[in-house]
Amino acid sequence: METLEVPSESYIGYEDRPSSGDFDYNDFGMRASITETYLGDELQTIDMEFSAEEYQAGDSHVISIQRDFLSSDTMDWEYELSRSGSDDLSSGRTTDETSGPVGESGLLDVALFDTAELGSKTSTIDDTVTITVTITSGTENPPSNSPRPDVAANNVLFEVYDTVMEPDGAAAVDLGTVQSGISDDDIGGDVTENWDNEADVPNIIVVPDVDFDAPAEATTISTDYPNFDDYYAGGTTDDGVIEVDDTYDDWFDTS
Repeated sequence: METLEVPSESYIGYEDRPSSGDFDYNDFGMRASITETYLGDELQTIDMEFSAEEYQAGDSHVISIQRDFLSSDTMDWEYELSRSGSDDLSSGRTTDETSGPVGESGLLDVALFDTAELGSKTSTIDDTVTITVTITSGTENPPSNSPRPDVAANNVLFEVYDTVMEPDGAAAVDLGTVQSGISDDDIGGDVTENWDNEADVPNIIVVPDVDFDAPAEATTISTDYPNFDDYYAGGTTDDGVIEVDDTYDDWFDTS
């Protein structure tokens, strides 16, 4: 058996505005773990756990996880989902457990959290979603290409996984949403410090640090993590892929 993993307890932080914003990455934040198990290059099981941690936005959102099956086979699976904690974030959206193929592809799309159920901003959330998927027919090989080069988002699993934030009444953001040429003049919020560059920054960050703390509301991330904008100051490729400065790979490490 071989496994592919998103590092355990990675922090996934969301900026809900597809243009501008305060870049505090706490509009929603969760801890995530994903493990896929393969036998002879064939996917056997998927184990996922997501724990809500931050909700500091003024708007409500549905947060989902999607797994795209690239095989031309018809993929079938057994699926289990459990919730623990407050259950305040149980989504009213219908969970889609589609088995493919859909245009030679199958999609697992699960609504994890619905912040409309919280009612007010909070950094004390007690809700965890655990998902287990067992493949019962069809052959799915391991992904091989990471779509992003930055920290924990630089992981081949994100070729087939996406996480989507659907704000109420606004455009959705996902792992491919990038805002270009952001300078300190473009940033809202009460506290903006140490943002010294024009940077092309993602709306969703994936940080491989169990001790990572999101900034306080309306405090731009460069205030607490001064190398953030230096890391993302490389621009984007012609295909819209973020380029980073590897000198600042540890921008999130303040130890």
